Amino acid sequence: MTPTRDTERASDGGSERLEYFSDAIMAIAITLLVIEIKVPDVSPDKLAHALWHLWPSYIAYALSFCTIGLVWVSHHSLFRRIANVDRPLLLLNLCLIAFVAFLPFSTAVLANYSWGETSGASISVMLYSLNMLLIGLAFLALWVYLYRHLEMFIAGVTADSVRSSIVRSTVVPAAYLVSMGLAFVNTKVCYAIWLATTIYIAFGPATRRLSTWNQPEHARRPHGTT
Repeated sequence: MTPTRDTERASDGGSERLEYFSDAIMAIAITLLVIEIKVPDVSPDKLAHALWHLWPSYIAYALSFCTIGLVWVSHHSLFRRIANVDRPLLLLNLCLIAFVAFLPFSTAVLANYSWGETSGASISVMLYSLNMLLIGLAFLALWVYLYRHLEMFIAGVTADSVRSSIVRSTVVPAAYLVSMGLAFVNTKVCYAIWLATTIYIAFGPATRRLSTWNQPEHARRPHGTT
């Protein structure tokens, strides 16, 4: 029997545990970003100069902090509208979390090598772009799977809204794929692409297409539930 959509489910359907686990991993990943910025081991009179020269780490930190933060926002918005989860969805979510957890490493590599003039700069940019591409593809995979299993959503989420979210979600991996291709051409352009993509995610996330603001009051998930 096909499960029915339910806005006030008797049990959390596994969604609550999935969200708690995902939140914990993202919190750890976002914390590890700042740990990778090392305190300069210099004399006090050279501290200001040493702190200034850490600017590549500050830029990489800001990019990745925004990325993980926006992934968390989008993930939260999506799963607030899911009533039940199954094993394939759990595994797809694990893939997303795995790629997010890898981001502190690729961020550290980016900060240490991307502003040089050697091939290491291109390699670090390509690694970071690949990491971001995989995050985008993992999120896209979640959308595609849910589109094939609309019964997992709460009431009010339509196939058209999910389809629209899928289309919008393709922009992100496409942008990072382009930055991978440009990694050995111009690494600075890649930074511009990343910034533009971050702004796009911040102001036009795909999950907004699933907003329940225009749904009947009985179709919304009550505050205090997940």
